[in-house]
Amino acid sequence: MTENEISHQIIGDVVELYKHLGIDMLINFNTVKLKDGIHRIVNNL
Repeated sequence: MTENEISHQIIGDVVELYKHLGIDMLINFNTVKLKDGIHRIVNNL
């Protein structure tokens, strides 16, 4: 396999993994990180 084929394979695997985990979990995780970041900024003021 060429490097290009390997990277396509990895991207495919990652996409499948995300589909498996569910996009909701990903969105929730990012929302929590965002809220955490906002709290830190507010607390530092």
